[in-house]
Amino acid sequence: MINLPINENTVCVILSGGLSSRMNTHKALLKFSEHTNFLQHIIEVYQDSGIQKIIVVKNKNIYFTGIDMNNESVLIVDNYYTERGRTYSIQLGLSKSTDADYCFIQNIDNPFVTNELIASLFAQRTKANYITPVYNNKGGHPVL
Repeated sequence: MINLPINENTVCVILSGGLSSRMNTHKALLKFSEHTNFLQHIIEVYQDSGIQKIIVVKNKNIYFTGIDMNNESVLIVDNYYTERGRTYSIQLGLSKSTDADYCFIQNIDNPFVTNELIASLFAQRTKANYITPVYNNKGGHPVL
């Protein structure tokens, strides 16, 4: 576990509000490893990094059966207006985290986030209004 400063109130909003029409299953439920799917893996990485509040914004028509969400640190928010796009999902997630000092925005279709990446982004948190990883001069995800 990477310990974030205790006085920092940081959340993660996982965006999972799309239709996943090309995948024949919701991206959150795609297998990441033998024992986890994309959503489970992403939640585990953020929790292992010390982030205690995770908000999953999901398409209202998707059901996460078989996923243990009996964890009070994970809040599931239904997006009833997926046609409003990604920005609307971000707004929904942020509306549930009004007391946060910092917020990671994580796409469900990018499960390759690591504890080291989260810690690296978090270490830069005071240097700009938002922080993104950069690879080959292109910004990436997650966004802090």
